[in-house]
Amino acid sequence: MTRHQLEMLIDIHNRHDGVVPSGEWTTGTGKRTARRTPPPHCELLDMLEAVRLPGAVGRAARRLRNARPRVQRVVAITNLRAARRAIRSAPPKRVAVKWEPYRDIRERLTVAVQSRWKINPRYSLTYYWDKRTRSQVAVATVTIGDQSWEGRGLGKRTAKQAAAQAAWDALVG
Repeated sequence: MTRHQLEMLIDIHNRHDGVVPSGEWTTGTGKRTARRTPPPHCELLDMLEAVRLPGAVGRAARRLRNARPRVQRVVAITNLRAARRAIRSAPPKRVAVKWEPYRDIRERLTVAVQSRWKINPRYSLTYYWDKRTRSQVAVATVTIGDQSWEGRGLGKRTAKQAAAQAAWDALVG
C-alpha cells in the first residue's frame, strides 16, 4: 500500500467513520472533475449495499442515509479489520524539512537529559536589534537543572540549536 493510499484510507476511517459520499470523493473543479480511486479495503457501493454492511460501517452508512437521503453512491470500507490493521502497522509520517547542520541536536539533548536526570531541558528565547549588522538576532537559553547555556542565531530555530549544541558540548563533549 502506498503512502497516498494509506492517507486516503485514514481519511475515510477517521474523518468519515468509514463511509464517504461519492460526490465528496472527487478531484478537480468545475467541469474537470474526476472520481478518485478508492483505497485498498474500500469500494464504491450503492447506498442500499452500504446500509446492509455489518458493524460500524453499516451504522455510519445508515446515519449518512438519514442525514442526506439524496446520496446514491458512497465509498465505504468493506473490510474494516484489514483497514485498521493497515492503519496500525503504518510507518510514522515523515515531515519534510530543510537540511540543517544541528537539526537533531535538540532531540539528542532531550533524550540524553531525560534518561540521565528525568527532566526536560527548558528553552527561553529573546530578541535584540544588532546595530552593527542592522538585523534582529535571536538569543536562546537552554536550562538543565541549575545550569544554562546560551546560543545566538538569526532565527528562533538556529538560536535554539546553537544553545543545544553548547549544552551538548559541555555535558557530553
